[in-house]
Amino acid sequence: MRKFGVIALLLAGSLWAQPVKNVFVVVIDGLRNSEGFEAESLYLKHIWNDLRPQGTINQKFWNRGWTATTSGHTTILSGVRQFLLNNGSNPQEVRSTDPLMFEYYRSQFGAPESSCGVIVGKWGNVGDIADYALEPSYGIADKGFQRGDSTTGSDTACSKLVHAAMNLQHPSLVMVNLGDVDNYGHQDTWANYLAAITRADSVVYEFWKHIQAIPPYTDTTLSQQDRDDRDL
Repeated sequence: MRKFGVIALLLAGSLWAQPVKNVFVVVIDGLRNSEGFEAESLYLKHIWNDLRPQGTINQKFWNRGWTATTSGHTTILSGVRQFLLNNGSNPQEVRSTDPLMFEYYRSQFGAPESSCGVIVGKWGNVGDIADYALEPSYGIADKGFQRGDSTTGSDTACSKLVHAAMNLQHPSLVMVNLGDVDNYGHQDTWANYLAAITRADSVVYEFWKHIQAIPPYTDTTLSQQDRDDRDL
C-alpha cells in the first residue's frame, strides 16, 4: 500500500522584515518519514542542520489512505485533495479538477507564463499534468511553464534546469520535483535509495544558497520542501 503525507519545511530567512515575493515548492518524491525528518540529520544533513533552524517544520497531517504520484502532486498544486489515476487515457483521469496555484497566480497578478511553473525530474505522471487544471474559469490561458522531459529524470539533471531558470528567467512561483528517491525506492535497492536521499538533501541546500545569492530572490523567497511518504 502506498501512503501520501506532507511534511513541509518552510524557509523564510529574513522574511519577517520583508514581504514574500517568490515561492519555491520542492518535492522529494518517495521519501518516507522514517528516513526523512524522523531520522533527523542522518540522511538530511543540510535540511536538518542548516535549513531547519531558519524555518518551520510542519509535521501535522492526516493519513487519509492510499494515493499516488499524480493525485499527490495535483493535491499540492491545487490545495484540494485529488483522486486521480497515475496513468490515464484522457485529461479527466489525470488533471486536477481544481485550479492550480500557477493559474491563480497568473490570473490574480496578470503575470506571464514565464513567471511560474513546474520543473520536474519525473515527467509523465507529474510533468505532463502539472501546468494547468480542468476548471473552465482558468485553464490553458493561465497555465504555468513546464521544464524537463524524459531525458532529465535524474535529480542532477533537474537541478541544472532549476539553477538555469533562476539565473535566466527569474520565476516567482515554482514547483520542483526530485524523482530519484522514488525511483530507487521502487527498484528496492536500499543503498541506492539512501544515497538518493542524501543527494536530494544536497540539491535542496544548493537551491537555497542560490536563492540567497542573487538579488531577485535574496530575503524575499519562501522555500517549502515536501516529501512523499509511502511504503516501499
